[in-house]
Amino acid sequence: MLTVALFYFLMGVLETYWNLMDWSPSVDFLSISLLGGLVLMQFTSWLLARVSCGTCARWMGGFACLSLLVLGLYLAFPERLGSGLFGRTSPSAAWYRWGRMILLALPGLCWVACSRRKPVEVVEKVPSQIA
Repeated sequence: MLTVALFYFLMGVLETYWNLMDWSPSVDFLSISLLGGLVLMQFTSWLLARVSCGTCARWMGGFACLSLLVLGLYLAFPERLGSGLFGRTSPSAAWYRWGRMILLALPGLCWVACSRRKPVEVVEKVPSQIA
C-alpha cells in the first residue's frame, strides 16, 4: 500500500507542477525526477505483486489497483474550459491525459498478470543444507 501511496503522491505532484492552473509542461530536474520516481514505483509494484501470497494482501492490492484505474479513466477526458480560479483557456494535451491513464493502469496489469501465476516462494536454507 505504501508503493501505491507514493505512486499517487508522485502523480499528484507532477499534475500540480504541470497542469494545475493551465497546461504548461517543462522539462527540468524536478520533472525528470518525478518521472523517474514513477518508473521506480511501477517496478516496485511489479516486484511486490510477484511475491504477495496472502489473500488479504492480494485483495488490498487489487482494490488499490482498481481505484488507480478508475482515477485514470476519470482523468483521461479533457478538462472543462471556463473562468474562475481554475479556469482554463485550453485543456491539457491528449498524449499527457492518456499517458497518465496508462501509468495509472500499469499497476493493475502487473497485479492481474502476477495473480494468475503461482507466487514466488522465498526458501530459507538452514546452515546444514548449504553445504
